[in-house]
Amino acid sequence: MAVDLKSFVNSFNEVAPYLREALGLDIMLTVTDKEKFLYYLPGDKVDVKVKVGQDIPEKSLLNKTIQTGEKQSAEVPEEVYGVAFKAMNVPLKDEHGNVIGCLGTGINTEQWYAVRKEILKLSENLNENIMNISSSMKELTSTSEEVLQTELEFTNAVQDIEKNLKEITKTLQFINKISSQTKMLGINASIEAARVGEAGKGFSVVAEEIRKLSEESLRTANTIKDITEKTNIVLSKITEKSTNALDSTNKQASSAQEINENIQGIVEISGKLKHLTKQSV
Repeated sequence: MAVDLKSFVNSFNEVAPYLREALGLDIMLTVTDKEKFLYYLPGDKVDVKVKVGQDIPEKSLLNKTIQTGEKQSAEVPEEVYGVAFKAMNVPLKDEHGNVIGCLGTGINTEQWYAVRKEILKLSENLNENIMNISSSMKELTSTSEEVLQTELEFTNAVQDIEKNLKEITKTLQFINKISSQTKMLGINASIEAARVGEAGKGFSVVAEEIRKLSEESLRTANTIKDITEKTNIVLSKITEKSTNALDSTNKQASSAQEINENIQGIVEISGKLKHLTKQSV
């Protein structure tokens, strides 16, 4: 865009104060030719203390803009002029595209930096908290998997016990059968011993012992049967609760994994927020 420098300065002199008020910013404005300051309006706090007619410093951003013919910007720290601001300069060119001066601005960034610093602090705290939660969820997921494995092993152990009890029940049925047969043999032997008289007395004693043994075996078998049945009832309850616990653990492990995946997504978002905060003004 071609610029008549004299007309530009006159127009800018009238417009600049209103422009600054309209923007509602603490902003410094200046116009130069290739060597000197032609116009200068300090901000409320942003003030580089130059005067109209003063030479442009050789190593200044204004001079760099004039020399390169390109827009330039830089962040000026508080230590330089007592207030942090962002300098942004645009080269002014004539109808032939030759640089004839520069429009310079300086915008107070104190509040922006304070906000950015607070956001950065919050984003770092957020990121740290989320990482802690993520770590805890990983531990929970790992623990859930361990609990799940323990539950599976426990369930398998209960099933093995049930199988053993079934085998015991079968064996007891066999013992009952043998005991009944032995008892009958003892009774028959006693009858036969009594029939032969004196000669069968010794055999009668043995037959009686066989009968007592069979009765004792039968009582013991029945006692074991009662214990086995009670154990089966308890195991059934344990199996039911174990199955429910296993289902709950499976759901917990699945939920923990899903939560952990969601947290990882939040960690990524938090990281992006932190990165954007550092890049912003």
